[in-house]
Amino acid sequence: MKYTITVQEMLFHKIINDERRIDIHLLTKQYQKIKLHEIIEYKTSTGQSTLRHVRGIGFFENIYDLAASVPSEMFGYDNPEEIIVRFNRQHSKEQQKDFNILALFIDELRPIVSEQIREAKTRL
Repeated sequence: MKYTITVQEMLFHKIINDERRIDIHLLTKQYQKIKLHEIIEYKTSTGQSTLRHVRGIGFFENIYDLAASVPSEMFGYDNPEEIIVRFNRQHSKEQQKDFNILALFIDELRPIVSEQIREAKTRL
């Protein structure tokens, strides 16, 4: 299955430059549907897009637990506080009380597809 997520330009550039390998969201009904190995198309308001593969999924009680558990470099930031500040700008405290945190570990699609093709050829 493929999902489309619209992101800000700065975040988009971190994703395509492989600086951001984790995408975080509140665990709403929309994001509960995403499963391991599915494809996410990240789009900007200007029409740029890129595809990423979901390589892992993590669930956290709150943004503080996530920031303490995962290296901030995987988010494209220098320290855990920056992760918290940016997340809090996007989601109110009330929203955060109602939902847990979903962490999607993402990777480029192309190398994964190429790897699967190579594996299929070796089995033939």
